[in-house]
Amino acid sequence: MISTPNMQTQESDLGAILARLDTCTCFHDLLFFHQQERPDQVALLDEDGEVTYSRALMRAERLAARLVEYGLTPGDRIALLAKNDFAFVDLMMAASMTGLVLVPLNFRLAQPEIDFIVQDSGAKLIFAGEDFVETARTAQINSTGCEATFTITPDGSFDGWIEDQDPWVNSQRDGDAVLFQMYTSGTTGNPKGVLLTHENVLALCRNGVQFLGPFSSTSRSLACMPLFHVAGNAWLFFGLAAGCTNALVADITPEAVLRMFSEQKISCTLMIPAVIQMLVLAAEAKGMTVKGLETIAFGASPMPAELLKRARAVFPESDFIHVYGMTETTCMFCALDPAELRAGRRLESCGKP
Repeated sequence: MISTPNMQTQESDLGAILARLDTCTCFHDLLFFHQQERPDQVALLDEDGEVTYSRALMRAERLAARLVEYGLTPGDRIALLAKNDFAFVDLMMAASMTGLVLVPLNFRLAQPEIDFIVQDSGAKLIFAGEDFVETARTAQINSTGCEATFTITPDGSFDGWIEDQDPWVNSQRDGDAVLFQMYTSGTTGNPKGVLLTHENVLALCRNGVQFLGPFSSTSRSLACMPLFHVAGNAWLFFGLAAGCTNALVADITPEAVLRMFSEQKISCTLMIPAVIQMLVLAAEAKGMTVKGLETIAFGASPMPAELLKRARAVFPESDFIHVYGMTETTCMFCALDPAELRAGRRLESCGKP
């Protein structure tokens, strides 16, 4: 929960964030703004390092130029098969600049399912985390149109692919262009591709920074849900829109997440109830409480009343916000007022649009 002085500061910052979003045509416009206003602020961090907003722009521009030099043209698809990594932002922003479409792949899928998505999307390149290179190369071989697989390396060079590359300077300006092709699986049949435009994502951010978070340029947000999923990447988008520091967790373990909360002074995050339960059990076993975390958004299922009670004991300063959305709606479009959960009302409701 937020103190009154902090709330007033965040309300002022929120107005600036919304005004900035109103000037954006494409998602990468945000990086240019942040590079001017807060170049040395950390944009992304994980347990191995960090990237400032200035460096994030440089990486995206170099990658954009390399993709165009390779021969890709607006509308071409590039796929990403990796755990949560800075490369997601590199590729997303480079795609935004060049009119390409990013296809995040669920690394938990079986090989035939990944093969299907690569083929169905028409992805020409696959970028793979070091744990998934062989899976990606198999998908490339099994596709009729995929040309190459590149490895995502910790040094941010994509295994040397973008070293000494001049930045891309001719960014595209079409807000109606598709930015993502997200795949969602129903109860039957193959995964279906959902096309999300720049304006879809920017509209999502306008709502998210207002009603979730809270988000400001001084927030410290944790993105621990998988970025191949629309909820995981939506939460990261909110933080990038606000210009705050965004921490990434690649493997969700109680130790890793609780350590991030403590060491990085996280102020807001999004989790599913199963992960919250995992953290509650770990914290209870250690007799610990987590302070400073203002907001925990959760979705995918209701929070059992008993778990909510125990979670509020472990996170005594946190508001819990139940959210609901779908890939087809660019994620969240319903949220329950946290006051309802504090009062013990409508515990199974995901709120109103």
